[in-house]
Amino acid sequence: MRLLLVEDEASAMRRLVRLVRDHLGDRASLCCVDDVAAAIEQLEAAAFDGVLLDLNLGGSNGFEVMRAVGRTPCVVVSAYADRSLEAFDHAVLDFVAKPIVPARLARALDRLAAAGAGPRRATIVVRSIGRAEIVYCDDLVRIEAADDYAELVTVDGRHLLHDGSLALLERRLPSNFVRVHRSHIVNVAHASAIVREDAGIAVRMAGGQTVPVSRRRLRAVGHRLLDEQSFPGDRR
Repeated sequence: MRLLLVEDEASAMRRLVRLVRDHLGDRASLCCVDDVAAAIEQLEAAAFDGVLLDLNLGGSNGFEVMRAVGRTPCVVVSAYADRSLEAFDHAVLDFVAKPIVPARLARALDRLAAAGAGPRRATIVVRSIGRAEIVYCDDLVRIEAADDYAELVTVDGRHLLHDGSLALLERRLPSNFVRVHRSHIVNVAHASAIVREDAGIAVRMAGGQTVPVSRRRLRAVGHRLLDEQSFPGDRR
């Protein structure tokens, strides 16, 4: 069980590590950081089964980390019990008050383990204008180049701007994402058909939106979506 521990006081971190290891033993793989920036960096670089998060991090607000946590289960461990309602507004899994009662932390760790028992879904970090958000890849319908950014469209209709190129994103995405055009990537899980439009061939996506397919990529796209022979424009 890979956990990220975020605590800026050395003595508190040592005790937290000891209590986690007392309960989880060899099942625990711990990454320990002491500030907001380091926590966000770790969350962008690796996948975790859970986060144990202090709220007062050297004067910084621990909730800043929540933007990068995404749907990774998070337990707040804090002396500020009056902030528990605010914590649950951020959809944390649990709130453990300091001073830590070992049995209470153990229950929170068991909840983390249960939350992560299912198959791990692939994620990608969307970074834009000083903020980061973790998005599940299977929630993405398509991605389009937008000047120096990439625009990611989700199944619930959100449009997210990412500070990075399509080429970089393409290398980080699972195999069900296909580059159909120099300016477009689609998630084949949300594609329904190849269609002919006045402007050329396109992929029809969930919700009826269409994405252009370049002629040179048509055959490769066809292998991923439907029987290649059924595509309009195929001239063998």
